[in-house]
Amino acid sequence: MFKHALARHIGTTPQNFNSKMKRESFTIRDLEDIAHVLDCTFERNFILPNGDKV
Repeated sequence: MFKHALARHIGTTPQNFNSKMKRESFTIRDLEDIAHVLDCTFERNFILPNGDKV
């Protein structure tokens, strides 16, 4: 999927999306929306040294 199409699907402009990419300033909500549009899962967690996720 092209960046401009992804931007439209998550409800933002291509310019705003590109700015967020350059600044690496996506919010958790942005990432969840992107995952939904791409039909994949976004996980956020801490992984302990023993491999446990919290």
